[in-house]
Amino acid sequence: MRKFLNFFITLFILAAFAFTIFENKQYLFGEHEPITYVKDQRIYYEGEPIYVNGINLDSVKPGYLPGNYAATKEDYEEWFQQIADLNMNCVKVKSIMPARFYQCLKEYNQNHRRPLYLIQGVTIDNSDIDRESIRKDHRQIHKLLFQRVKDTVDIVHGNKTPVFSKHIKELYRFDVSEYTLAYSIDSALDYDDIIYSEIVNHKGEEYESHFITTKKGASETEKFFARIANEMVRYENWRYRTQRVMTIQGSRSDIVEAILLQDHHTDAKGKKRYIDLANIQPTSQMKSGMVASYSLNLENNEQMNYKGGLKLQIKELQKYNPTMPILISEYAVPTTKVGDNYSKDNEGTINEKEQGENLIEILEQIKDANLCGQVMLEWQDSWYRSAWNIQNLVQKNHAKYWDNTMSYSQHYGLLSFDPSAIYPDGDLSDWKGAAFSSTKEGYQLAVQQDEAYLYLCLKSEKSLKDRQIRLALDTTPKSGSTNVFRDQFNRPVDFYLALKNKNGRLYVQKYYSPTEFMKNKEAIHQNPNRIHKPDKNEFTEVEVKVQNRFYSKVEKKFMEDKYAKVGYFHHGNAHPNEKDYDSNADYYLSDHTLEVRIPWQLLNFYDPTQGKVIDDFYHQWSIHPLQIEKIYVAGAIDGTMLPFIPYTLERWQKPTYTPRLKESYWMLKEYFSKQS
Repeated sequence: MRKFLNFFITLFILAAFAFTIFENKQYLFGEHEPITYVKDQRIYYEGEPIYVNGINLDSVKPGYLPGNYAATKEDYEEWFQQIADLNMNCVKVKSIMPARFYQCLKEYNQNHRRPLYLIQGVTIDNSDIDRESIRKDHRQIHKLLFQRVKDTVDIVHGNKTPVFSKHIKELYRFDVSEYTLAYSIDSALDYDDIIYSEIVNHKGEEYESHFITTKKGASETEKFFARIANEMVRYENWRYRTQRVMTIQGSRSDIVEAILLQDHHTDAKGKKRYIDLANIQPTSQMKSGMVASYSLNLENNEQMNYKGGLKLQIKELQKYNPTMPILISEYAVPTTKVGDNYSKDNEGTINEKEQGENLIEILEQIKDANLCGQVMLEWQDSWYRSAWNIQNLVQKNHAKYWDNTMSYSQHYGLLSFDPSAIYPDGDLSDWKGAAFSSTKEGYQLAVQQDEAYLYLCLKSEKSLKDRQIRLALDTTPKSGSTNVFRDQFNRPVDFYLALKNKNGRLYVQKYYSPTEFMKNKEAIHQNPNRIHKPDKNEFTEVEVKVQNRFYSKVEKKFMEDKYAKVGYFHHGNAHPNEKDYDSNADYYLSDHTLEVRIPWQLLNFYDPTQGKVIDDFYHQWSIHPLQIEKIYVAGAIDGTMLPFIPYTLERWQKPTYTPRLKESYWMLKEYFSKQS
């Protein structure tokens, strides 16, 4: 019995030893051929060079966060076909997707001659890392992230079951590895986490491993990402006896700015605030090779001020990192009323046609730069985001339930989610169910709403052309003036819209302007007498902050705070099916009708889903919500006054919408068809 036991103990030890050698020295047993690899500054797939023409895709839809996996199998089937019809050949995902995504991708590729390739991402963000784990030399998070990259590889190979993983909740059985071009380790870390990591973990030693290594002088964060990428390559090489191209996308676009300005971009203690991809290199054992991924942030002031434009920026990246092919893994132009640096005019708005024109211009410059490809951001609009300049003015955890057209970060997509079929276009068929109030002068006024806008409609027996039209709104009981410029109303007015033909301006009472409050907050704190009176006839055009004060290394001077006047109202046809369609049209004036749509945030709505506006910030001394039940709307046409009508606000918990391909989609489709 003892001999029998000793035999099995010896056999177990030998097996464990063999497994350890095989796991860690697997390359000694022969080279594993990569399915994709890098050669001559290109990505090769099955021996043929591929130019990556891709787009970032997520599972998000209105009313949900990305992790909710809201997209259905039918959504993916439709999206894949629409992306392929666009003549794109690749989708990039930032993290593990639901099982139905991989099923649809496999089924699509089995049924089509031209495959749709995949770049599978693994995102590392602040939720993965806390200060305590960083202080302990990353050891606690290594295990978590090593398991994540292993799960990701297994999922790509259709070989993951929830039975053996506490993090995976679905059965993944659809193998898409033959269509997967690359893995991408993406950083979404804040600057402070990168700097803290450098301070507490600095050792000065290079990281060396079988497949990926770092150069001398690499930061601790760069070594950390090299370890994660090496583990991903090692695991696939061992488990599935293959390799594919690996890339790392650094945090935001700080590395691009640092290269362009030849600046180390450090904090006060000299610690880098970005991940330098040139410091992370493949070894000779990594047969597939690596690609350097860079994000072009067209909102970044320093990048946009850089001499020579986008084409020279890309050349500087190529000079800085000449050993790796370069992939532009993110670039975007939104459709928005607040475009700032994205916009080419002083008005700051970008409609769907301008989005298409700008994207095509970027694509032309990328094409001329001889890169290995580009991945656009992004396929669909993402309601859950809030842009930096408005995030304190809205209830962020409810952003996913409404379409904030003032937030550019929600509208990078080529696929829009239209809340309703109410369009200022001269056709009043979408006002059939509305309750119109009438006056003896022959005017009628009505109000409607959806998840994006408050709509106003004015009908007149007389012609409205060349008439001075004013619309007044009372939204909060805390402020407002009964006198607005030369008009006098019988209720306090908070917002005042003045229109004549194709000229329109929206004004807000100064007391109720968040921008006025933030501009003068410090001065008012020193001298409270500077506070505007809550009932005073002082109105100003609506503004939004689009730039914080910063020191420009390009201009070598301080750039002051910058504000955009978003109270300018565009006349145009807002119906997507019309030839003269303008997605940023605010109103349409015909001979006897006027239709207006006003974004909720322009009226200081903090959370329109629950009927909440911004409270009196001088009383609260910060931004807080105020619950209201009704708003009141009145009008004035030349010298005729229209009395206030009440409108009871509707609340909602689940948004309604209709998916629609933007005008920019069809422009890009035509562009790519000519390129192919």
